[in-house]
Amino acid sequence: MCATDIRFENVPLNMKGLEMMYLDHGKAWNKLVNVIEEDGALTEKQKTIISLSLAVLIQSDWCITHYTMKALHLGARNNEIIDSAKIASVIGGTPAIIGTHKVLKILADLQDIDEEEEILRAQVQLAVNGEYKKLYWILVDYAKRVCNEAEHICNHNESKVKLALNISDNDCNIMTRLMMKECLKRGW
Repeated sequence: MCATDIRFENVPLNMKGLEMMYLDHGKAWNKLVNVIEEDGALTEKQKTIISLSLAVLIQSDWCITHYTMKALHLGARNNEIIDSAKIASVIGGTPAIIGTHKVLKILADLQDIDEEEEILRAQVQLAVNGEYKKLYWILVDYAKRVCNEAEHICNHNESKVKLALNISDNDCNIMTRLMMKECLKRGW
C-alpha cells in the first residue's frame, strides 16, 4: 500500500492504533527512565544535572526545561545547574550556547517571579482605576486554578507532569498572542 492508497475514513483507526502503540512504548520508556534515574553510584540529582548538560548539548528545549525544573526540585543550586550548562557549551560550542541561554532564562524567570509579583502588587496599589486591580487578581486566581487542576490531574505521575509543563508553556504563548491580538483589535 502506498501513501496515496490511504483512505480518509481509515485515519481514525490508524490514529487509534498509533496511540495504543505509543502508550505501550511510552509506559515501557517511562519505566526504563525511572530505573536509570534512581540513586545508584550517582544520586538522582547528579544524574539529573548530567541529563541537563546533555539536553543543552543536543538543544532539546523540552528536556532543558524538564531537567532544569527537576534539578531545582531535587535541591540543585543555581550555580550547579549553570555549570552543567557551561560544560555542554564547551563540548557543543556555539549551538549549545543557545541551550545555555535557555537554562539561564528559566532560572532568571523563576527567580524573578517573586520580585515581579511584588512589582505588580505595587502597581495594583498605585492604580487609580480599581478595575486594573480586579483584572490582576482575576489573572492570579486563574493561574492558581489552572495549576491546582493540573496538579489534581497529574497526581504526581511523571509523564503527566511532563505533558502538563509542555501544555502550560504552550498555553502561555497562546494566551500572550490572544491578548495582543485582542488589544490590537481594540486599538490599544
